[in-house]
Amino acid sequence: MKFKVIKNYNGNVELIYGENVKILTDKEPEVILTEKEYESIPKHKQYLITNQFILVEFVEEEIKKEIKIEKKK
Repeated sequence: MKFKVIKNYNGNVELIYGENVKILTDKEPEVILTEKEYESIPKHKQYLITNQFILVEFVEEEIKKEIKIEKKK
């Protein structure tokens, strides 16, 4: 499962997850996180979600199937 984190107001937001830091800006207002990355957001930054400074959406993962067509001669 993946999550899309989207900035919900004007200005920059510093999002910390795991060992990473991402600045959400007006030009890049979103980031896709894995479940593990999402769960690693520290408690002192979770107020961003609680107070709706950032929004979180589930991202449905596409399942790609490769179809092979055999040509008969």
